[in-house]
Amino acid sequence: MVRQYWQLTHDHDLMVNGSAAEIVWETAKFWSSRVTYDKGKDVYRILGVMPPDEYHFPVNDSVFTNSIARINLNFANDLKQTFGLPENTTWSNISNKLHIPYDVIMDYHPEFEGFSSHQDRTKQADVALLGYPLMVVMNESTRANDLTIYETTTPISYAPAMTWGIFLLGWLDLGNETKAAELFIRSILNVQQPFYVWSENSNGDGAVNFHTGMGGYLQSVLFGYGGIRLYDDSMHFNPKLINGTTKISFKGINYRQCTLDLKYTIDQLNLTLTSVNPSSAGLEVMFQESDQWQKMTVGQNIERKRQSFQIRSIQ
Repeated sequence: MVRQYWQLTHDHDLMVNGSAAEIVWETAKFWSSRVTYDKGKDVYRILGVMPPDEYHFPVNDSVFTNSIARINLNFANDLKQTFGLPENTTWSNISNKLHIPYDVIMDYHPEFEGFSSHQDRTKQADVALLGYPLMVVMNESTRANDLTIYETTTPISYAPAMTWGIFLLGWLDLGNETKAAELFIRSILNVQQPFYVWSENSNGDGAVNFHTGMGGYLQSVLFGYGGIRLYDDSMHFNPKLINGTTKISFKGINYRQCTLDLKYTIDQLNLTLTSVNPSSAGLEVMFQESDQWQKMTVGQNIERKRQSFQIRSIQ
């Protein structure tokens, strides 16, 4: 979360005076104290954890846990470099040697060491989270296999509401809008009549007014169909329409002290920079059809055919 906030804002004041950097560094210290070195395999392992999938505990080498630990360790050193501090070589060494379970035969990520895709059942999205929000780099075939395998191990009726939004995000990234549309319908089965209250499970069981499920739905719209992704130097969009809709609008997107609106149809998109903080140099945009950055002007409506694009702070 701190990493995404930093990518979105580059808020130096919060990082330094608000101690956000200290949170990242202290968390990296925690992970470095939590690993166990396997001398025989020359890898670091994290033992005895509960992953996002609450059906399994304790497990060793949760692929989600180990992946997010690696992200934290790397980000901690990135911040040290940003603020002119020496690299922590212990963190780098652990990150480089942290065991990430992968089945080379089936080309997928086992949820944890010893997981069986034929016997084990999963409660909710777990390995599917590697693609988003963790954005772990992997082959498209591996991601497709992860999504396919874990959909079959997750019961439809009892999967918490946030589950299928993450799966549809993955299929949208892989270009399968038909499968994503199917999962979008599945993701809103947790909305209960007559007051449209979200329940944890689609049959109405579990927690009610389930905010986590609402969050999963919002993420499927923003980061799924909006295709929003945050990187260290830019923010990317890959806009797609939800099946059965004709237009989607996002208003008040805040990025690096600037605000913009995006709306798009099946054929075109409109992008408008609505405000720029006086301390910001503003934003520039580059569309897929071009390899040129274009400065954005407050109030100017930029109209293009619908396509992916990225924005960044003016260099």
